[in-house]
Amino acid sequence: MTWRMFTLASVLVPAMIAAQTAVPAPTRDIAPSTAQPTPAATNARVPVETFAKLPGIENPKMSPDGTRIAAKMAIGGQQVLVVAPLFPGGKVAAVKVGASVDINWWRWVGDDWLAVGVGSQDVLYGEDIYVTRTLGVKADMTKVNRIDWTHSGVRADDVLWTASDGTPRILLSRQTGIESESQWYPQVAEVDLSTGRTKTVASGQSNVFDWYADGAGVVRMGYRYDDDSRKKALLYRSTNRDPFKVIASARGSQTIVIPMTFRADGSAIASDDSGA
Repeated sequence: MTWRMFTLASVLVPAMIAAQTAVPAPTRDIAPSTAQPTPAATNARVPVETFAKLPGIENPKMSPDGTRIAAKMAIGGQQVLVVAPLFPGGKVAAVKVGASVDINWWRWVGDDWLAVGVGSQDVLYGEDIYVTRTLGVKADMTKVNRIDWTHSGVRADDVLWTASDGTPRILLSRQTGIESESQWYPQVAEVDLSTGRTKTVASGQSNVFDWYADGAGVVRMGYRYDDDSRKKALLYRSTNRDPFKVIASARGSQTIVIPMTFRADGSAIASDDSGA
């Protein structure tokens, strides 16, 4: 069966590119009012529409070089991703999506590119599902790359790592389809946001839905859980060239400690409060 979500690619991206217009300047006077509210105004009912309004600005994030801010704004009742300069001389750039598509998150990758996660409600085999995808967006909004949407499954927006050397690279964990069970187990790919090209660095493995990477971009660990047997396992490797090996296992109510972060010397830091 052809998945209807794939048609979103032909609708969303042209709409994004066509919407690359500057955000209009606010016309509302934001100076504080000195008037005191009357009792009638204080006790007036709040319209239902007020609760349904989108936030005016949401989750601003500064570029690594400190010159720009990326944030989601609500303009005319629509979600808009905006990149605005922090100093005189820069230009505001914006891109919006359709009313049925959400801008869920955005992350700077270098000074000139953003990884952006979008999602939409869809129907799969008669069931309502929420489908996610990842975009590579140039900060001036002149280029938008779909990150292999055609070969992505239901969940395709889990960024494990972003490069810190200035290159627009990420590690993306994503399901690769819906036609077979193996496609439901996410694989990890290194993605160049500027081209949209992907390179698999960790293939999907049975019952592994969670992958973990270190600061250098090595996919070090995977967490396996089997619903039927309630067996758990922690898979580990030292480099992206090595095979994964099981280093810890448990069953039922037993727990496995998963490291929080990896250090430069290859060791990991973990915390366990199960005995507290």
